[in-house]
Amino acid sequence: MAKHAKPNKTPPDFQGAIGLNGDAIEGTNVGVPVFRFKEIYSIPAGLVTFGYKVVLFHLLGWVKNTPFGSTER
Repeated sequence: MAKHAKPNKTPPDFQGAIGLNGDAIEGTNVGVPVFRFKEIYSIPAGLVTFGYKVVLFHLLGWVKNTPFGSTER
């Protein structure tokens, strides 16, 4: 980043600060890209038993160690 000052003056060194306003550094917002998608499957209501719901409850917070879309266990 170029620094400019009046002739015979040294430009201030803000050390890369963004949004300097007097004595405060306001900074900037940095957008973080997010990749989101959904997969929706329909199954007969009779297959969603209480036991199946319990299994799903216990799977919350776990991750698979097989490739995405794999049916391996």
